[in-house]
Amino acid sequence: MTYMRFTASYRGHRFPDEVQPMAINAFRTALEIDPANTRAMGMLGWLLAMQEFKWKDGVALMKKSVALNPNDGLVQALYGWLLFHTGQPEAVSVIEKAYRLDPLDPDVIFIKSALLTWLGQRLDAMTLQATLLLHDQEGYRSNVLVALAFAYNRPILAEERLVRARKVAGANEPFIKLLETMIALGRGDTKRFEELRAEVFDLAQHTPLQFLGNIPWTKDQIVDIWNIRVNHRQVDLLVGIFRQKPRLMSEADWNRIKILTRRDEADIGRGVFAALERTADEQEILRSLAKQPSEKHRQMYVGLYKDEQSGRTARLEWNNSELIVHYPESDITRRLIPQGDHQFKRLDLKQTFEFEVVDDQVTQFVRDFDFALLV
Repeated sequence: MTYMRFTASYRGHRFPDEVQPMAINAFRTALEIDPANTRAMGMLGWLLAMQEFKWKDGVALMKKSVALNPNDGLVQALYGWLLFHTGQPEAVSVIEKAYRLDPLDPDVIFIKSALLTWLGQRLDAMTLQATLLLHDQEGYRSNVLVALAFAYNRPILAEERLVRARKVAGANEPFIKLLETMIALGRGDTKRFEELRAEVFDLAQHTPLQFLGNIPWTKDQIVDIWNIRVNHRQVDLLVGIFRQKPRLMSEADWNRIKILTRRDEADIGRGVFAALERTADEQEILRSLAKQPSEKHRQMYVGLYKDEQSGRTARLEWNNSELIVHYPESDITRRLIPQGDHQFKRLDLKQTFEFEVVDDQVTQFVRDFDFALLV
């Protein structure tokens, strides 16, 4: 466990690939001494997946661990996180159970918070992550993790956390630099963001840095960043490897990375998002039940807005009866069907967009998945 902690300190002590093999050997030795040690069993399964890309073996060993000991919150949480990113529908219930078992464990809190973020409940995720401060107001780890959760959405609050983290680690700590980069983007300070992104890119070449995937990289940078994440077995590699090809990456580079990570050897399910996908029939019904706003309200939505939950800029415009949300930074488009003056349903997923209106002006919008479908 100590070897593993070297990779999860957010202080850049060791690259994961330096110490995870030693952790694997230690867990294997522990199991030789005590074959019923479910913590060693579960953590070995996690590392087989993350270090050796033995996805099926890792999942099987973790499944055995939680079956023998259903009360280990940490193993449950890591198991659920692996299930989530490999697209297994039981992932949410496993993570929910882990949180009920150990709601004070920082790793369990982080995984539950990350799950909420992925499901579109970012405000709930930030609130949950902030509970780390209940027991550790001044600690480095608690403050940088809260800053990570707040960086894009509440950059001012994130910066307050970094003030405390700098007192512990100093202003030049690499992970703090990464968080400053995210905060600059959250503030909309493009110039500062680009300067910091270049600095973090240089740091990443020789310094252990987690959550490199949280930064939107340029076309010239993205392959190098992915190579670093793969070669050094960065933990956040799990977040992206089972998803679609990164938009700025070539098919050849993506295929090479999939081969290196043995991605297609994993059991990749439809994912928890499958429960939220609208079928073609459901989309047609949604269109037929659309409640078009008045012309006054239609014009109210058109323009550029700051997405409060992701921190990104969004351009809104009408295309006949649909409201189109376009994110220029990522070239992603969402099609929304009106349900009245200020509420819309997303066409492809069961997701609701709520717009806030002040003095006949749309000030922001928030969105939520129908989370009840997943638990």
